[in-house]
Amino acid sequence: MLGAVAAVRQRLLQQFWLAESVAESLLQGVEVHISAAFPNR
Repeated sequence: MLGAVAAVRQRLLQQFWLAESVAESLLQGVEVHISAAFPNR
């Protein structure tokens, strides 16, 4: 039973890490667009 809980926790952590890296790359893309639109910043 403990093994199943650990597997579920591992899967949730992997999904959270994936969502976090996707959000971070999206934020970096937005920052690039903003600095391209406003080069004087």
